[in-house]
Amino acid sequence: MPKHFKTIPRVLLYACVMLAYIFFMNFYSPGGLGWHDYHAYRIFNSIEYLKLNSYFSDYGFSIWTSCHDCDLKVSTWREEIYLSQPALLHFWPYIVVNHLFGVDAVFFLGPIIDKLVVFFTAVLISELFVRYTCGVEVNNNPSSIQDFGSRFLPAWWLGTIVFTVYISSIWSYQMQRAMWNEIWFFFFFSLSISALLRRKFIFGCFFIFIAGLMHYLSGFVLAIVFLSFGIFSAVYREHSVFISFMAPALHQYRRLWLYCLCALLPSLLYLALRALYESSPGYGGIGSSLLWRIGISGDDLHNGSIIGALQFLGGIRVSQCLSMLGTEGLQTASLVSKIAAFNCSLSVLGMVLLSSLSVLGAVWLLRARAPLRPLLLPVVMILIVTVALLQQSFSVHLLGHSYPFAIVFACGLAGLCLKAAEVIRSRSLSLIVLTPAVVGCVLLSIRVSMLSSLPQLH
Repeated sequence: MPKHFKTIPRVLLYACVMLAYIFFMNFYSPGGLGWHDYHAYRIFNSIEYLKLNSYFSDYGFSIWTSCHDCDLKVSTWREEIYLSQPALLHFWPYIVVNHLFGVDAVFFLGPIIDKLVVFFTAVLISELFVRYTCGVEVNNNPSSIQDFGSRFLPAWWLGTIVFTVYISSIWSYQMQRAMWNEIWFFFFFSLSISALLRRKFIFGCFFIFIAGLMHYLSGFVLAIVFLSFGIFSAVYREHSVFISFMAPALHQYRRLWLYCLCALLPSLLYLALRALYESSPGYGGIGSSLLWRIGISGDDLHNGSIIGALQFLGGIRVSQCLSMLGTEGLQTASLVSKIAAFNCSLSVLGMVLLSSLSVLGAVWLLRARAPLRPLLLPVVMILIVTVALLQQSFSVHLLGHSYPFAIVFACGLAGLCLKAAEVIRSRSLSLIVLTPAVVGCVLLSIRVSMLSSLPQLH
């Protein structure tokens, strides 16, 4: 039977899981699973401003405001151009919808588009995980791995676990309510890695270029990491290590440089557009500086340093739990408020512990499942570099930048399941033991997601 016929039933199963999750969260989650109002108007105002004032006005930059029914043609917006992202590049899918179908379509189709991006990313990650952890190479060719499932866990179970943990995680949940462009980057990045693992170099370069257009910072970090890896492996004569962590299509250094150039070009394009805009007469704009995002600008009220940057491991801030005590505080709050705050804190702590376990699982996968390294290494390095450098930005924006951790989280927990199954050494017993354990992890993720959508009390 052809390989794609074996994949179709799993994809249908993923679709059923996704639909069940959407309906459940829409019905039971306090915040639902649609766009936040502030996010919906930010997106609409940004793309409508370009539509009314020419898409190439201000070199593709636009405004970033949540105002309702505001006059987007007034000249005062000249001082409010948001320079941290070129809207024409980052929001082109929503620009197309708005241009063809109008404002109502943006508010209706926008959340659906975001969910589809998260869904297909989860499908790609799940299938890559199954293919390169539960497969056997044919004639020593990594691009022709046959799917036979793990010795002690079936492929359909592993794929479903990775998919379910991914889409139910707090990081994926929030991106379906208020999209950040990281979801688009990792969708095209997954397509790129899939192409490279199948030795489709041109497609890999094309997809990573599109990924960089959608989020130039991640593309820049990826290019720097790959270039550094290639240079150091050559200097220290560790080509065998380099080969073990890179996709087969990038084993030649010339191809690696070209691939990195494709990932780097969107960053250079952004810098050129910004330079052109800032050199134009009467320009004005807003946006935080790099030093502010790092947290060393001299006025860094929101910088929690490395601990603040790592608080995304808990899914939500502890302040979300403290707000449940209300204005009375711990001493005078009611018993019900204290119970709610205490159990909320336990949920956050549980998420921190589960996230830490998933990191250990990802480390084990990098060590024990070499075919999966080309997927996991870039994701882990993008996360490490951005967390280490943009500490204030991570402290302020808890969930947007940390979206790639959903990949580490899902793959890491599935890796722990693989390791546990190797210890149990029985497929039937592994399913009986591990299924309720994973269900418990998913329920914890849903609990924290629901807590994140509760309004904070001030």
